[in-house]
Amino acid sequence: MNKKEYLKEIIDDANYILNKYQGSYIVNPLSGQRILNVSKYDYEKWITKTNKFLKKYNYTDCQVNINGNVPYSEVVLTKLAMITALYESFELDDDCINNLNFLSEDIKKLYKDEHYSQSVFDAFKFIEVQVKNKSGLKDLFGVSLMRQAFSKQDGPLKNINLPDGEQVAQMELFAGAIGFIKNPKSHNMISVSKEKATELLHLANYLLRILQENNL
Repeated sequence: MNKKEYLKEIIDDANYILNKYQGSYIVNPLSGQRILNVSKYDYEKWITKTNKFLKKYNYTDCQVNINGNVPYSEVVLTKLAMITALYESFELDDDCINNLNFLSEDIKKLYKDEHYSQSVFDAFKFIEVQVKNKSGLKDLFGVSLMRQAFSKQDGPLKNINLPDGEQVAQMELFAGAIGFIKNPKSHNMISVSKEKATELLHLANYLLRILQENNL
């Protein structure tokens, strides 16, 4: 179960508890309002699971400050609002990656499962494979493949609609991306943060877009 699925389960559990006690009320001694009479057992089971999740992933902004004798249902409702907002932020993160239409679903899944380094490596490896297949240069790899494939002299993937200088720049763009981003990860275990992975996957998607839009 990934982080998003884990949090969704916690939210569903909270809604189940709140629905379970619909019709069972007590009077809030602080406000005089009727509130759900959630049992101590259900409350403690849920709050323990929730706090375990928040501690594991270091989400410190979802702590509820309790002053005095606050009813269990009020704590659950307050906490639920916080973690629902957190869950919705995950949805936005997903949209950021789901809209990268030139990346495979396998690469996106690696990112969503927090395998950031592997998702970046696979994305740029995928670019290398696409260039190899489209150029027919089956015996070349990495930077050498990019320089030959996009060479303005006789590169099979050069864009003849671009000025000479831009053809060279496009060759250097692909060669630099493979040499600086993909190749180091081929030889070393390099950690990549979520923020950096997001940026690099956008770059990979753009390079794949170039390959398609230029009919390469």
